[in-house]
Amino acid sequence: MATESFEQFIHRWIGQYGTAQKLADAIGMSLSAFSRGVRNSGTLGVESLLRLALATGEPPSTVLRIAGKRDVADLVEHLYGTARSSTRGLSGQEQELISLWNGLSRDAQEPLLLIIGALASNASSRGLEKKTHTRRSA
Repeated sequence: MATESFEQFIHRWIGQYGTAQKLADAIGMSLSAFSRGVRNSGTLGVESLLRLALATGEPPSTVLRIAGKRDVADLVEHLYGTARSSTRGLSGQEQELISLWNGLSRDAQEPLLLIIGALASNASSRGLEKKTHTRRSA
């Protein structure tokens, strides 16, 4: 979303988190300081913007640029490389799942993360049992 303003970006993520308070909490800011920083575009510090990138899953250089910190974004990309598309190399079904996931609020994502974690843990432990069984018979 290259043409998205910083305020639009924030409002999109407030929608994902459910409330501005939850998003502010996720980046370690009070709601009043967060709101002031959004209103006065470009006044959030680099550390807060990096925490925002972490909380949203957006590439740091994208968040920095959209917040008007182009020089810092250029420096981050120079040091760590450019942001890669998170869907590059994924199947259509995988891309659709990511799109659906991104459409969920954080409150809706939380129980699903628990379920996915339990399923992955179960699958992992079954894989270990099979490997152990194979080693014994070898």
